[in-house]
Amino acid sequence: GLVASGGLATLFCTWLTGIQGIQNAQGFPLPYELAGVRVRVAGMDAPILAVADFGAYQQVNFQNPAQTFDNNPGPYSLEVIQ
Repeated sequence: GLVASGGLATLFCTWLTGIQGIQNAQGFPLPYELAGVRVRVAGMDAPILAVADFGAYQQVNFQNPAQTFDNNPGPYSLEVIQ
């Protein structure tokens, strides 16, 4: 399931390319794109904390948009765009 609105989440995948090591957001507000990666939850851009390439897999740490559960009981789509 999806974490609460505004909560932090981690996504693991194996198809992202062009990421050099670990890329962290440099401050607040958090960016909606980092190292060429975007995350959308229920059609809304999600702030990204970090994107990492560990060779065999990649990791994306993001914040679930605060409005996710407002007037939308689900189900939710999760998209990673590169």
